[in-house]
Amino acid sequence: MSSISYIAGGSLVSIEFDVLISETHTLASTVTDHPVEKGAPVTDHVRAKPREIAFQAFVTNFPIRVPGSNLDGTKGGVDTLTVEYPVKGKLPVGIPGVGAILAATGALDTTEKAKATTLQFDGPVDRIRSVFSELETLWQGSTPITIESSLGTYEDMQIVSLQAPREAKDGSSIVFAFSAKAVRYVETKTVKAPKTTAGKTNKGPKPAKDATPQRKKSMLRKVEKGELF
Repeated sequence: MSSISYIAGGSLVSIEFDVLISETHTLASTVTDHPVEKGAPVTDHVRAKPREIAFQAFVTNFPIRVPGSNLDGTKGGVDTLTVEYPVKGKLPVGIPGVGAILAATGALDTTEKAKATTLQFDGPVDRIRSVFSELETLWQGSTPITIESSLGTYEDMQIVSLQAPREAKDGSSIVFAFSAKAVRYVETKTVKAPKTTAGKTNKGPKPAKDATPQRKKSMLRKVEKGELF
């Protein structure tokens, strides 16, 4: 892995490291502790854990090439410089005594010139602080990242731990140690609610009307007409 990337403000942002020291890929599963019925599919009792990747990446404030990230506006480029260096004079063979005196005083020393290619920046470079601050922001915000590793490209990862040990001997360099886990997503589905009749209230079954008063009226009419006698 030489970089990680993520989306910020609708744009793709990358963090490049100077050297990848190590990477560890972990694939693990959880097996049920309960007895498994004979004949049952084994896959029903084993669940794969999210993929985890751990890295150690080296970052320096004096890179040997122009980094692709975390220069914070500083521009750099390769420039050719003329360098002068001293050359120790040789003792004359014919007069060793006089030559030794001349060599001791430095009278025989000369300087020579050579051209050297160096990396120059137009301002101060503090990539250590810049990279750490950006990694910390990704960790705090639980931001999904894409990791470019030697075994493949992994999307939807999230930084779960970050270490940045410093010692006096490290000077202007640091080794970041961090790990990331894959993020699992689920899809939700919207279901329409069943239709209801607005404004109507179900009051339950209506009670049956008492037919006794109507029956009495019918008998009285028959008595009056003499139909019962």
